[in-house]
Amino acid sequence: YCRMTDAFFLHDPLKGHDTRAFSTFLQNCGFHQMDISPCADGRLAHTISYVLRLPFGAVRRRSFAGAMFDVEDTVSKWVEIEHSRYRAGIPNSADIPTRYLKTVVYHFSSLNPSHEGCAAHGSNDALAARAGLERLLSFRQVVESGYCCGASVSLLLMGLDTDTDGLRIHVPDAKGHIDL
Repeated sequence: YCRMTDAFFLHDPLKGHDTRAFSTFLQNCGFHQMDISPCADGRLAHTISYVLRLPFGAVRRRSFAGAMFDVEDTVSKWVEIEHSRYRAGIPNSADIPTRYLKTVVYHFSSLNPSHEGCAAHGSNDALAARAGLERLLSFRQVVESGYCCGASVSLLLMGLDTDTDGLRIHVPDAKGHIDL
């Protein structure tokens, strides 16, 4: 494990992609923070750097079984980020209309769907996607109930095929509704 970890940092799989450049790109897209919760299954350990090709450390990443992230912890992190924006202008000032992007990455298997999908959801792709969406909606509901409707939260749901690294992106519509 230590050799693999050292090799990751030594060989830089993204060949020097700068976290500051990604942060600028993210802000240009209208987001001040990207928070990703992949399933804790070891097959998703490569999601950030190798599948999504995002610079290590440029996004908040916390893995949970079945991608069922802790809503209370995530709201706490959202509050921390928002305070940082209002008090110190980091990563950008609060007068810039950017949003916190919360992302869930569930997984499935295209080659053996009934046995190699997410164990936390009984290898049921539809259940994994629905559970991820419900957790995202719960997060937004808590933020909006506690801090104001229309608070600066956007949601994104992704599925990762662990056999091919193919992505299934559930793109929200213009009103932010995610259709499974």
